Amino acid sequence: MYSGSRLMSVAGALGNGGLATLNLRVLGTGISLVVAEQDKADATFFYGSEQDTSNPEYEVRLSPGFLASLLAKDGRKKHMSLSRITHPHKVWKHGFTGWSGTPSYVPPFADPVFATRFAVARASVVSLDGRNGVVILGDLYAGKTATLLALMERNWRLVSDSLLIVEASSRLALSYTSPIGLRRHTLARYDAALTPLDTRETISEATGRVVLVRAPDLFPNTPSVTTPVTITHAVTLSRDGLAVVDTKSCLHAAATFPDGAYQLLLEALPQRTLILELDSEASMDERVGAIESYVDVR
Repeated sequence: MYSGSRLMSVAGALGNGGLATLNLRVLGTGISLVVAEQDKADATFFYGSEQDTSNPEYEVRLSPGFLASLLAKDGRKKHMSLSRITHPHKVWKHGFTGWSGTPSYVPPFADPVFATRFAVARASVVSLDGRNGVVILGDLYAGKTATLLALMERNWRLVSDSLLIVEASSRLALSYTSPIGLRRHTLARYDAALTPLDTRETISEATGRVVLVRAPDLFPNTPSVTTPVTITHAVTLSRDGLAVVDTKSCLHAAATFPDGAYQLLLEALPQRTLILELDSEASMDERVGAIESYVDVR
């Protein structure tokens, strides 16, 4: 998630004054998120509002201006720390300059003990009935977000917008939402709807202007799925044409985490996946129609 990461000394990342605490529950785990008071709105946007006042298992601290600096891509050095409250001597601290693939602190995937409870891949998950899910795989900028939102327009319910998170013990996909990035044609399609919503902006070297928004805010009348689902169908956005192929060959392209997650994900996903060709002239409605036909939506 962040770049320029390095282990750093523990000394005073935040100081002592003007702090705000968000008590979160993420993937069934209580997290106390401590930020500078002026950063509370950004932290709430990225991580959600206060949800849990019970005893947290972890504490995460962000240095002042951490999230605003990431969005601005100003290269400024910033710090984040993660500690297990029950084991205060166990602390992870890193310094960052920008986005990259460093394990997340919220959820606390940087803690190997926590991470081994899950298998994670870059993907979106939706469901019609709240029990069975469809996973959407594909490379970066393949159109997973656009496809997800188009399905939500047709009353599909959001399970997870950017990550497939499978619980190791149950092999079920868990609900997880975070801001998604709208860019290019997807941004143009929803730009007018964004005006009254809470959003943030950044710039991508690859795609230009990016507006971040929470998918449920775009579809407030379509409730998200909050309980685990069984992944019954897989769809992969590719340049190889319409076909149904072995899911194993498509999962190789998805970034998985932690070590050993690939095999667990194979056990949780269906053996076959529908390939949807990105370079075809098919409209988004036709793409969604192909998915619904594959899933046999009546």
